[in-house]
Amino acid sequence: MKKLFLSAFAIFIGLSLYPQQQKVKSISIFGKSDTTYKFTITGKDLDEELSKLKTSLGKPLTESEGVIIWNNVNIPNVGNDLQLKLVDGLLTTKGCDARFKPFVDTKNKNKSKNCQLKCLDENKNRRLYFTVMDKANNNIVVNEAMKVAVTEYLENIIK
Repeated sequence: MKKLFLSAFAIFIGLSLYPQQQKVKSISIFGKSDTTYKFTITGKDLDEELSKLKTSLGKPLTESEGVIIWNNVNIPNVGNDLQLKLVDGLLTTKGCDARFKPFVDTKNKNKSKNCQLKCLDENKNRRLYFTVMDKANNNIVVNEAMKVAVTEYLENIIK
C-alpha cells in the first residue's frame, strides 16, 4: 500500500511539474534589414479560440472569410493603438513543401471554409496567423521582448 501511495504521489508531482503546452507560437520572418515576427495559435478547436479572441478584442475593424483586423489594440510592452490582423486558412504540407492558403468568400460550396475543414487529412491543418501592425500596416514586433509580450497577451486571451 505504501508503494502504491508513493507511486501515485510521484506521478502527481511529475504531472504538476510538466509544463503546459504553449498554444501561441512565434514565427520568425527574416527580412533584408531586420527580423519580424508573426504568431500562430495551435490546438484542436480553433473556432473556440477565435470566439475568445472576438469576445476579448471586441468588434473588428474589418471581417471577411479568412481575414479579421482589429483596430485600437493595446498590448502591454509593445504599444497602443495597434492593429491585430488574423488570417485563417489551411496549411498544406507535402514532403519539404508547405503552402498556406487563407479561406476566402466563395460561391462554390466545394471551396467554402466549412467544406475544406470537413476534408482535412494528415497533410492539411487549419492555422490562425497573427501580425501586430502599426497604423501604416508595418509589422512592429521586431525583438525578443516584444515577441514574448505578444505571446503572453494572446495566451492570456485564449487560456
